[in-house]
Amino acid sequence: MAISDNQKLDYLFKKVGFGASKTDTIFNKLAANESIPSPLLLRGDKVWAEAGSIPAVKPGTTSGVVTLQTAVEATADITASTNRTWKTGLTDWIPTEFGSTYLVNVYVHTAGDSAGAESLSNKVFTTGSGNNDEWFFDYQSGVLNFIGDNLPNGVNFTGKSVYITGARYTGLFGVGSSSDISNLQSQIDDILSNTDPATLDSLTEIVSSFQTADLATNAALVAQQLTVSEINDPVSNVSVTNVTGLIFDVDSGFALTDNTDGTVTVKLESTFKTWHVYDTATDTTATDIVASGVDEIDIRAGNNITITPVTTPGSQGITIASDISDLLDLGIADGTVGQVLQTDGNGSFSFTNNSITSNSIPTSQAFTGDGSTVDYTLTDSPADEESIDVYVNDVLQRPSIYSLAGTTLTFNETPAIADDIYVKYRYPNATNVSLVNNSVENQHLDLIYTSNQYTGNNSTTQYTIQSGHTVHSMLVIVDGLILQPTEYSVNGSTLTMSTAPANSATVDFRYFPI
Repeated sequence: MAISDNQKLDYLFKKVGFGASKTDTIFNKLAANESIPSPLLLRGDKVWAEAGSIPAVKPGTTSGVVTLQTAVEATADITASTNRTWKTGLTDWIPTEFGSTYLVNVYVHTAGDSAGAESLSNKVFTTGSGNNDEWFFDYQSGVLNFIGDNLPNGVNFTGKSVYITGARYTGLFGVGSSSDISNLQSQIDDILSNTDPATLDSLTEIVSSFQTADLATNAALVAQQLTVSEINDPVSNVSVTNVTGLIFDVDSGFALTDNTDGTVTVKLESTFKTWHVYDTATDTTATDIVASGVDEIDIRAGNNITITPVTTPGSQGITIASDISDLLDLGIADGTVGQVLQTDGNGSFSFTNNSITSNSIPTSQAFTGDGSTVDYTLTDSPADEESIDVYVNDVLQRPSIYSLAGTTLTFNETPAIADDIYVKYRYPNATNVSLVNNSVENQHLDLIYTSNQYTGNNSTTQYTIQSGHTVHSMLVIVDGLILQPTEYSVNGSTLTMSTAPANSATVDFRYFPI
């Protein structure tokens, strides 16, 4: 079915009267509501200056002023009826006025799949299917409108888009600027003012006169070109004439911003004019170096300072680091493993053996009296009687009750049969030798003794204690009696007793410094 006269008149009314593209029927959108420009005005800036270069037959590839557009996915015009109008967003499509091969092809295909759009099964024809479902393509605005009363027969638009294939004019536009016209007028005025009109009696003379005038005009334009010069260069200032453009080197720190209003902002992104130099790390007064554009600064590593250039693309700088591994040269040979550094107080240094051998506290020992034995062999060699605690039947003995000779503990009185003898080591270093003179003094030791107290309830056997201790680095006292380490165990911060303290019993934990 042909396009109705009403639809044709509606298109012409909108096109001619409003300079707008028809996107819907007259029943759904009045001419005043059409918003896509499609002017008939022959504007100088819209003239296809190279239209004569468009071939009569559409080329097979993009060439010259013709750019092929393959399967351009259009967007639906949401201001029109659903799926009625589709916009390519591109203007200046070459119409069939230049040849029938420029007729655009229209396809309805899955949205987002332009590669699969150009298939005969997806194509809809300009004449429609005989169901008043024709389409019309406005080549000037790049808008497709299903201009008939109906959408393409049998086409489901769900999840689909309209694709347009054709060609666009991409040559020069316009008929020349006002300056070009002004120059031409100036040439004519120059001919009339400097040439005898009576002598312009041939085409050759007229052409010659225009050429002469054109040379004069070019000379005037050259005179208006820029001269760019340097100043304050300590060696030689450069000056360049007839400059037609300025180029700013990004690698030299410049950056340009297009302000989109005919102006450009030039920024210098990186420059260091004043360098503040301090003689020492604690110096508060700087010696300033004020640099000009041609100055250079030398940075040299040395004396345990490392300087590394930062060469990452897009980032420039330096990294300064220090290495103190050999910063202090004492002028002496290195010592051996375990040795310590000592000074004589007069500026001389030397290495000496570390006189402290650190060991764990020895494990406590238990013996049983037999009524005759007074000597008992220990597993370690305490320094003196004060270095151990000796219990007989859980009663702490005074050091005067016993003596030490190496690993032999000797009682002054013979322990009775079945006496329970318990020896607990107090010192943290089992094999101390004499310390380096004045290296450690009693008044400089900061030993902290702490304790915890609880009350028994005849059921609780586990108590929270300070972490880091063993059964040998603390005392457990229940109602004034010290328990042997065999009567409790320690795991982390938990102490577990073999027997729960009685109800209301006083439980006291006292810790040795560790």
